Amino acid sequence: MIATADALRLITIDALAAQVQAAHRFRGRPLLQRVLDELRGELSHSGAEARARRMVRDVVAASGLRLHPRPYAIRQGRRVVAEADLAVVALRYDIEVDGPHHLLPAQQAKDRHRDRRARAEGWTVDRFLVEEIDAHPEAFTRAIRATISALLARQSSSRGDHCSPRR
Repeated sequence: MIATADALRLITIDALAAQVQAAHRFRGRPLLQRVLDELRGELSHSGAEARARRMVRDVVAASGLRLHPRPYAIRQGRRVVAEADLAVVALRYDIEVDGPHHLLPAQQAKDRHRDRRARAEGWTVDRFLVEEIDAHPEAFTRAIRATISALLARQSSSRGDHCSPRR
């Protein structure tokens, strides 16, 4: 339930912890506070996503682009079909930062369905596990840089911005 609220951006772990702290008469308060302490930093939309956002923002800025400041709703007409954790809207590039719950088979099936819908709207989707980002930040930024370069090249070739050598 907490993971769902976090994923839907209904509440953050910090906001929920503040509510629990304020609920002095709630008998389950100590247990819930321990659970929240364990969850803090584990959900994809918490500290791990913020760290990834800082890394991606630097790579994107070096390419002369802008990272959307918040999760971005990918739409098919008026209907939201997906939400990009980190979005480079100009390139239609969705970078997903996945917490441990994305390793569960049911969540993976949902992710595949969601990614198909985003790709159908012309978005490129890359997924990275929090553990991979934390363990290998250079590889993470290198992968982002490579995808951005490829998308920029594809975008310029589709516009006919070819640079031909002089003869």
